[in-house]
Amino acid sequence: MIYRLVKYLLILAVLVAAAIAAYAVFFDLPPPSREIIISVTPNGT
Repeated sequence: MIYRLVKYLLILAVLVAAAIAAYAVFFDLPPPSREIIISVTPNGT
């Protein structure tokens, strides 16, 4: 019983991942990007 539930959940997760990938390819979405800010401070010299 538990094995069957885990199997169905894994299959559902794979299908959802494939659907998201197909959606991204079909609509040509840009990859998510965030601006990375690194502040550089001198070491007191």
